[in-house]
Formats: sequence, structure tokens, C-alpha cells
Amino acid sequence: MNIIYILKSALLCIRSNLRNSIINITGLSAALTVFLLIVMFVDFQYSYNRHIPHYEEIFRLERGFHGITNALHGPDYSMQIPEIKSSCRITFNGGSLFYRPDEHSPAIRTKTSGVAADSSVLEMFDIEIKEQYSESLLQTPRSILISAGLAEKMFGGTPPVGKTVSLENKHDLVIEGVFETLPPESTMSFDAIFSLDLLPLTYGNPDYLRNYGVWRYETFFRLDPGNRDEVVRKIEEIVKEKYERSGAEFADENIDVNLMPLDYIYFSETADVLHKHGDKTNNLIFSIIAGFVLVIAGINFINLSTAQAGTRSKATGLKKILGASRTSLIIQICAEGIIIVFVSIIIALALSELLLPWYSEFVNIDLNLQFTPGNLILFLIIAPLVLGSLSGLFPAFYLSRVSPATILKKEMVTGKGGMRLRSFLTVFQFSISIFLIVGTFVVNKQLRFAKNYNPGYTTENIIQVTLNNQINDRFDVFKENSLANPSIEGITRMNQAIYRAGSVWSVFHNDKNFTWPFIQVDEDFVNVFGLEIVKGEDFSESMLQRGERVFLVNELVIPAFETDDILNEKVNNHEIVGVVNNFHTASLKSDMQPVTIALSPGGASAFGFIRLNPENHSEAIASLRNTWNELSPDYPLEYEYLTDKIENAYISEKKFMELFIYFALISIILSCLGLFALASYTTENRVKEICIRKVHGATSHGISLNLSFDLTKKVIISNLIAWPVAWYFMNRWLENFVYRTEPGAGEFLLAALTAQVIALATVSWHVYSTARKNPAKTLRYE
Repeated sequence: MNIIYILKSALLCIRSNLRNSIINITGLSAALTVFLLIVMFVDFQYSYNRHIPHYEEIFRLERGFHGITNALHGPDYSMQIPEIKSSCRITFNGGSLFYRPDEHSPAIRTKTSGVAADSSVLEMFDIEIKEQYSESLLQTPRSILISAGLAEKMFGGTPPVGKTVSLENKHDLVIEGVFETLPPESTMSFDAIFSLDLLPLTYGNPDYLRNYGVWRYETFFRLDPGNRDEVVRKIEEIVKEKYERSGAEFADENIDVNLMPLDYIYFSETADVLHKHGDKTNNLIFSIIAGFVLVIAGINFINLSTAQAGTRSKATGLKKILGASRTSLIIQICAEGIIIVFVSIIIALALSELLLPWYSEFVNIDLNLQFTPGNLILFLIIAPLVLGSLSGLFPAFYLSRVSPATILKKEMVTGKGGMRLRSFLTVFQFSISIFLIVGTFVVNKQLRFAKNYNPGYTTENIIQVTLNNQINDRFDVFKENSLANPSIEGITRMNQAIYRAGSVWSVFHNDKNFTWPFIQVDEDFVNVFGLEIVKGEDFSESMLQRGERVFLVNELVIPAFETDDILNEKVNNHEIVGVVNNFHTASLKSDMQPVTIALSPGGASAFGFIRLNPENHSEAIASLRNTWNELSPDYPLEYEYLTDKIENAYISEKKFMELFIYFALISIILSCLGLFALASYTTENRVKEICIRKVHGATSHGISLNLSFDLTKKVIISNLIAWPVAWYFMNRWLENFVYRTEPGAGEFLLAALTAQVIALATVSWHVYSTARKNPAKTLRYE
């Protein structure tokens, strides 16, 4: 068979049907571009932490709250369980590093996103050391490793190893090495590693790492995957023995042990501060959309090809009269599809490469399109052959059935089977569009719900600042001077952000053990955040002066303690003086937790929260800046509004919604593109019928309604198909949120109306122009 002849004939057919060819290439190019972008995104989501050669051997210990443990679990279990090859403890330890080139130069301050860890962190997570000052790393409290990026930022081209930096102007540390910046597919992202032994110096407590009550670490074990269940069993036995040895009555609920594989962490439901997190349901929905856009483009191709059956059947029949076999005709028609797909793929690759910088920035992932020999063969040879053949297969078999006798009788193919197929595909196409419209409305509704949801505390007119040692050392002066300005209504400080409580501790009560958020605050916490004292009393200055170890708890502690007189209970032998209303310490994806709140200004040294007068923010911030600069000349004032911080907690959901809308719009536009082209064929084939109706007295308005009625029926059927599917998948997505809205009838009815308007608007020009045709001219031609 002459390949050149087949290609020439295919190109000639494409040229003779230029409008449809352009529509097909445009639709396929857009669909393939969306498909490539989604596939790159989804594929990257499943690559997190898999850059580590032995990632399958690394597990995080789960003993309750968000995978957080105390510092004793790692060493204790490693010593007692031989199946554990090595262990590593790691915790967030950010701050500011100061470097003075010489004694006469001012200090250069650089903020870091650091961690404190055991020296085994280097081998555990395969961290590559580029430069090294000593043979042993992270073995002393004063050692620090910095990333190549941080080294460039702090020292430029000067070698940093061996130099001394100061953490928060308090602790002098020696840079022992520079490590390669962590790859983007790592769930952890830090630019400095401090020795875990620095923490006892930081907190002034030599026994800090031996304190069972401080839960702030992630504990990782390396072991053979086949030993995972055995290690879990042995940890449970150790925990059971510990409870029995302490005299507590053993209870099954006190045993909550799991070993989470490292590559599962990205999709876990935790909300910790060390790791990035993703959502499998989002990936599933995006994958479905990727398939949808390809299906829509394919439907357009099949619809337009079968719609042309009447005009192409004569040429096909004549070729058969001249001796062409059915096989050769099928190959020729499929060749058109292959050429169209090939051109579409070239355009899609170019568009994907062009959009990648924007797309990577938008999803905050460094994506790239790999042009390896294998990928090029897949894109340029296999994909055109497979997709082109599949998209052209039905039209090829359909058109190649034309018999020479049909041509000799001067009959044309009526295409009733093709009409039924086109009706089915149009309904399917609009079902997809309606599904995406419903999804857009539901996602937007949930994000509005999250934005307007009351977390249990005041968020408006509050700014958050990161505290430092200079402010903390004179915090009373800072507070007094700031509150002298009436534009500043309240100031409090905490050991962690109220909307992301990462520190937890073990609470023992009546032979039961709970792992709850542990917040350290000063005496103005309740006032600044507008919490309600439900029982008892608020913290007071007198309690602070007496040095009492007192706690507030939220209402959820009462049923956990199984008591009606909570004020006579104690939290780890500390007095409960009051109960506040329940409030969120995490995103709406997590349920509210029982919370213990300690009056501990010394421990509340991480963040300050300042409530401003709503009428005069600019004056309040200017006054605050002056006071801050006087007390903290080495740290410029940096603040963020609390509402913005909380909104940023849902940034991944916002990105999901925006991407969902973009991809949904592309899918709907593709549907409209095919419908527009199909409507032109449908109305052209009904010109004679329309003119006869007009001769018998039908009005243009009546004919327009008649032509639109068939499309309206298709849209109604499409809604009946799309609604249950959309309801199922949107509920799956909403299950990610403990506090959520529900898909209502409004979203589905609005989607139906939107689809109807889009469909009628798409074909309205064809319908109107056909209905207004002069019957005399048309019938004279006929």
C-alpha cells in the first residue's frame, strides 16, 4: 500500500473540510495540553519522599496526635527492639541567625526554617553533604549545618564552613557543613539543621530531652518493611508494660501505635508543621477531568466525522467503484485522524512548555516536561497512532460500509445510526460539562463556608508577630508602652499559633491517658481572642504574681474527664481554674480537640497577637513599630493579619478550586466548540424541512423553538446522568473536611440552568439564521 498516496489523500480531505479540521485540532490541542499539565501535577504528587533510595524502609512512629511523640520514644524503642536498624528524632526549630564578618561590622540577620535533629538524620534522609568542616557532624550542641541555598544567601561566594553564627543572638554555633538543598519532592523543607542537644541549652533545662511530658518530635525508624507488624506489636507490648508498671489500669484505648511509611506522609490527614500535605481525592478528581477533556475532544471528532457522512459517502462509494478495498478506505480515514492527532500533540507540547513557568508557580511545584527518547517516541509515534486510530475508527468503519449500488442509485447515506450515535455522545458530553459545573459551585461553596466559619475566637483586627529574645526579655515594657496608644486594644503571647497547635502533651486522668494540644499563654489570652469563660474564672495578674500553676481547659475536656465538676479536677496535678468555649486549633479538616491552656508567660515566647482598634489600623501599626524598634533594634517588625494566616491554611483548597474552574471552563468550551460545529450541519440538513414548514404558516419564532427543543431534551437527560455522579464525587471531596457544607439543590439547579443557557447560546446563531431563511429561494434551488 502506498503510504505517500494515503498521506496525500488524508491531507486533501483535511483541507477540503478545513473548518472541521481546525475545530478538531483546536479541541485536541487544548485537551492534550490540559491532560499533560494534569498528568505532570498528579505524577509529582506521588513522587514525594521517593527520591530517598531506601524510602521504603523509613517509617514514622504514630502515637497519637499528628505523628508527634516525646524525645524518649526513639532511643527507648531502638534499644529494646532489634528489628529497628536506626532511629531519628526531628523537630521544628526555626529562628534568626546572626553573622558578623568581623568585630567592627554590624551583624547580618537571616531568618531560617530550621530543624533540630539527631545526627542520624543525614543517613536516614540521604542528605548530601557538599562541604564539611569535621569528620563527625551534629555531635555537639554548638554544631549546625546549613543548606547550599542559605549559604549563598548569607555568605555569597565565601566558604561558610568553620564560621561562627549566633542563633537569636544567644547561642554561638559553628557551621560544620553545607548540605545540598532538599529537592522539591521532599515533604520536609528546611535550610538549617541544629543538633538536638541544643534544645536543653535553649530552654535552660539539662533534662529537656528526657522529659516524657514534652511532645514535639517526629520519630522515624528504619527497618525492613516485612518487620513492620512485628515492630508495632513489640512497641505495643512496651507501652502496655509501661502503663502496668506505673500503676495505671490498662485500657485498650491507651494503645494507639502505628508505623506510617515515609511515602504515605504526604497524603496523611495530619496537619503538622514539618511536612507538606496533599489530597488523594483532589488527584482523583483531576485525573477524571484529564480523562474527560480527552473524551470530549474525541466526541467532537466522532460527531463531526459522522455528521459529514452524507457529504463524504459519495466520494467513498466512488472509490469503491474504482476498486478501493474496505481496508484501504479504513486506513485512509484513520490516517486523517493520525495526522490531526500528530499536529495536535505538537501544538500541545509547545503550549505545555509555554505554560509551565506560570503553571509551576501557580501550583507551587517545580514541574518540567521530560523530553527523553522514550517520551518522544510515546508522544510523537505511539500516541498519534493509538489516539488517531481510535478517534477515526468508528467514522472509518461507518463510512466504508457505503456500497457501490448506493452510488449507482444516486442515494446518499441517511446516517440514522450516526444520528443516534451523535445524540448519545452529545448527551455524554454535556453530562461531563454539568458534572464540572456542579463541582465548581460546590467547591466554591465550601471555601466560602470555611472563610466565614466561626473558629470559636475573634480573628478580625488581630495581627500576628514573631517574637524574639529582645522583645521577650522586656515584654512587660513592650506591652505597657504599646497599650498606651488607644489604637491598640490588647496584646498576648503564645508558644504556638492558635490556628495550628502543633505542641501536645500526655494528660493522665483516672487511669486514662490522653494526647491533647498544650498551649502556653499569658494572662491576656482570653481577652485578646474574645473567648468566653463558661465556668470558673479567667487568668489574672494575681495568679501570675503568686506563681500558681493553673490551667484553663475548653468544654471538650469535661466529657473526656467524665465529670460534672471540672473545677475540682486537675490536669497532671495542676489546678483547673476555668473553662472556655470550644475553639479550633487546626483547619476544618480536623475535628475540635480538647485543649489545655497553661498560664506560662515564660513559655509563651514564640508569637505575639495584637488586637487593633478597627477604626485606625495605620496609626496603631506605626505606634507599634516605634515601640518595637526601640526595644528590638536587631529585628525589624514583621506582621501578618490573623485572617490572612487562617485563609492561607486553605491555600491548597483555593488552588484546587481555581484549577478546577480553569479545567472545567476548558472542558465546557470544548463541548461548545463541537456543539457549534455540529449545529451547523444539523440545521443545514434541515433547511428544506424548515422552508416547507414556513410555507405552511410556521413562524420564525416557532421554528426556533422547535429546533431548540431537541437540544433541551438532551440537556435534561444530561442533568439526570450528571447529578448523581457529581453528588457522589463532591461528597467524597467534602469528606476531607470535618466541618463542611453540603451540596444542595441550588447548586444542581443552577448547573442545569447554566448548561441550558450555554447550549442554547452556542447554537442560537445557527437556529436563528436557519429559521429566517427565505423559503422561496431555498425551494427554487431544490
